[in-house]
Amino acid sequence: MSLESFYWFPTVSTDWMEHAACRGMDPNLFVVSTTAEVKLAKRICNGAPTTRTDPGCPPCPVKAQCLEYCLSIPGPVLGVWGGTADRDRREIRRDRNPDGIRRRRHQHGTEYGYKLHMKYETEPCQSCKDAMARKSQAWRDRNRDASTLPALAKLLQLVGVVNRQGGRDGRVAPGETA
Repeated sequence: MSLESFYWFPTVSTDWMEHAACRGMDPNLFVVSTTAEVKLAKRICNGAPTTRTDPGCPPCPVKAQCLEYCLSIPGPVLGVWGGTADRDRREIRRDRNPDGIRRRRHQHGTEYGYKLHMKYETEPCQSCKDAMARKSQAWRDRNRDASTLPALAKLLQLVGVVNRQGGRDGRVAPGETA
C-alpha cells in the first residue's frame, strides 16, 4: 500500500500561511466550543471596525486561502478557519457542486422556492408563483370537497356557531351588526 492511502496531502498551496493574522497565536484559540469563543476567533479572521472604545483590527489578508485550504480537507474540520465555523463550512459545502461553483439552495417552480423568495424578500419568479398557485388551488379544492363539509358543520355546531337546523343561532359575530 502507498503512503497516500493513509495520509491526506493538501491539494492547495500552503505558502499563504506565512502571512496569516493568526500566525504565532495559540492554536487552541481557534478550536472553540462556545458562541463567545467563536465570535472572538471570527473577529481575528474577519477583522472588526474601529469604535470609540475598541481599536478594532484589520481582516486577515489570507482569509480566502485559509477557507479554501480548510474546504479541501476531506471530512469535518474543527475550529474556525477562514472566518467560518463548522456550521458555516457545512453550508458552503452544501451550496457547492463538484466543480466548486456555488448553486442556489432551492429549486424554482416549487412551493419551497416561493417561500424562500418571500423569506429573502425577493420578487418570486413566475415558475414559483405558478407552483404556489397550484398548491393554493389544491387546498381550496380539497376544502371545498363535499366530504369535508359535514365535518366542518359538526365542528361549528360544537362551538355553538351554527344551530341544529343549519342556520346561525342568533348570536352576533364580531364585526357584524344585528
